Amino acid sequence: MKTPKNKPMKLFFIAAVLVFMLLGAASTSMAGVLMTISGTVTGGGTPQNGITVALYVGDCWTYHDSTTTAGDGAYSFTDIPSDTYYVAATDNPSNPPCGTDWVSEYWNSGDTEPHSCNNATPVTSTNSSVDFSLVPGYSITGTVYDGAATVSDIYISLILGEACDGEYVLTVTSDGSGDYCITVPPGGPYYLQADPAQSSQDYAQEWYTSSGGTFYSDEAEGITITSSDVPNTDFDLDDGGSISGTVKDNNGDPVVGIVVEASNDPLCFGGSSATTDGTGSFTIPYLAPGPWEVSVHPDPITTTYVYFERDYWLELGEDRNIGAITLLQGALIGGTFVDSTNTPLTESVEYAYGGKFEIGWDYSESNGTFAFRLPVGTYSLYLDENGYYSMLPEEITVTDVGTPLSLGNLTVYDDSTGGTITGAVTESAAHHGELTAVSFLSSEDLSPDNMGVLVGLGMGQPSGGAYSLFVPPSETVDVILVLFSEDEKRLESVTVVDSIQGITSPTAGTPLTGQDLSYTDAGYTVDGYVKSSSAPKPPYRANVLLYAQPGDVFTGFADSDENGYYTFYNVPNGNYKIAVTHPRYPDETAWSSQFTVSADTTVRDIFMGEEVDKFSADFNGDGKADILWRNTSTGQIQVWLMDGETATRGTIYNRILDWDIEDVADFNNDGKADILWRDTSDGRTQVWLMDGETATRGTIYNRILDWDIVL
Repeated sequence: MKTPKNKPMKLFFIAAVLVFMLLGAASTSMAGVLMTISGTVTGGGTPQNGITVALYVGDCWTYHDSTTTAGDGAYSFTDIPSDTYYVAATDNPSNPPCGTDWVSEYWNSGDTEPHSCNNATPVTSTNSSVDFSLVPGYSITGTVYDGAATVSDIYISLILGEACDGEYVLTVTSDGSGDYCITVPPGGPYYLQADPAQSSQDYAQEWYTSSGGTFYSDEAEGITITSSDVPNTDFDLDDGGSISGTVKDNNGDPVVGIVVEASNDPLCFGGSSATTDGTGSFTIPYLAPGPWEVSVHPDPITTTYVYFERDYWLELGEDRNIGAITLLQGALIGGTFVDSTNTPLTESVEYAYGGKFEIGWDYSESNGTFAFRLPVGTYSLYLDENGYYSMLPEEITVTDVGTPLSLGNLTVYDDSTGGTITGAVTESAAHHGELTAVSFLSSEDLSPDNMGVLVGLGMGQPSGGAYSLFVPPSETVDVILVLFSEDEKRLESVTVVDSIQGITSPTAGTPLTGQDLSYTDAGYTVDGYVKSSSAPKPPYRANVLLYAQPGDVFTGFADSDENGYYTFYNVPNGNYKIAVTHPRYPDETAWSSQFTVSADTTVRDIFMGEEVDKFSADFNGDGKADILWRNTSTGQIQVWLMDGETATRGTIYNRILDWDIEDVADFNNDGKADILWRDTSDGRTQVWLMDGETATRGTIYNRILDWDIVL
């Protein structure tokens, strides 16, 4: 249930080009065949005299020529070299975003709004019908402040429809007095964003609201134009922050000349980046407060490094040093996404890979191929195209980073080749978030060690009381009904409210119907905090996993916020435990005690970063000492089988804290150390016979606490 990554924002706009068009030199176009572009400019149905029409070659910002309309509104560019041109019109060439009477626009053949660069139609041959029908304009005006002082040269962008996913229209800059002006047609809503980073000024990016701005696109305030200007759309900027650190390889040597990126999905401004210097250091300045994902995406072909990504929280004006980013060495993993006829996909698709944590994501090439790197371990590759394509998870085991692994052809299904599952959805209780039907393989491991990439096989939004999704055909799958919510910080919360287990997915063209799901009980809210025992701040964006008891049945997922707070909504009655993981503590899974939900429930604080006890013994009989770890917060144990400084990390076993490790010795004379346990609450004892990391649990013997173990 990953959220999509930020889309880069196009920053070419009519303001940057028209304002210089009378001063710029004409570009050099292709010689040869000549062409003519002409048309008429009207406004309100009346021909307009004196409108400036500009011609751009190759794109909509490379100036070529300009002219003005005659009394009948006509204009013409004759004998121009054959090429690709874009045409724009304005009644205010010195400041086109702030039209005098009319909205400035680029020509598009459908005469559809917005008449922006992104929506412009290229002209590639003689055309006498490049006509403009200008619409009356109303101005959005404002001033950019820093307290009482005004700020010039701040980039202000206009977005139509939605703040984050709307249509980019244009960008202007504040003038020497901090003022800006944009003329738009009636309609909207229009959204404004201020981006000081574009002019390298140390202020935080923000969206416009009448109450003083926001750092979250979901809280941006839309402006609807009816029949009048909208003044006083002011910005009062806050200080910007920064993220700095160093990039090193796993030998501790600096990695020079590599790009470090920072993206902020809730802000939805694209992202910022910096390149490491000769010492491996970097600083990314001019950042808004909030959540930032820092990533390094080394080329998997020309380098041997693994993708890095980690989430950090930045306070207002904070200059945060995140320390060293260590790029691990990885084996090259490659393959090809193909359709059901074994033909490579020509459409680029998004994929993600990881294990306990997400390691990275990328897009396939236009020939279906993909490549990335993974360190030693076992991972899964998922296609992250829910609702468009479906693919079975691909397990990948890396034993040697120097040996490339080819995954061959991986079959991807669409709605015509996958197996379609449908059913009714009964919804009769109030809830938080949206109901969504999701499918996973019945054999999917949903334990904490495999939850870094939570991507279903298929997903369908209920509509009209029914859902439909498609998955790979002829597989055994579960379909679950979840409540999915996401707040303004893009923090997610998912609760499972119903499920159907062990469905055999149909073949293409024969839908499986009648797989009905229901949501009839509002349940309760479960919340709490994740905290750190070894750091001043809690782990930001920890994976908080809800498991129904008995059996650790996956029931929900939530992100923790900057204060460590998490929430699950509409949790059904029952007994539960919570497991927490975070990349800051890669070897640790913190579990809560079992709790019962029969009302709104706040779970006791869950701590990570606890100290662990450790014992040394030879658990696999190879003559080399190994390490037995114990988490003093949860009671869990883990054996590391050692070969010099190289550790093979074994299974993590659960054991309540009442049981103490009394001794480590060879109890069955097989040359391998075993574990003697004692329950400190009642005196019982038990031996675990160890074969490397594998434990065979012996009989539990009763012995009162008056008896001590002395040998």
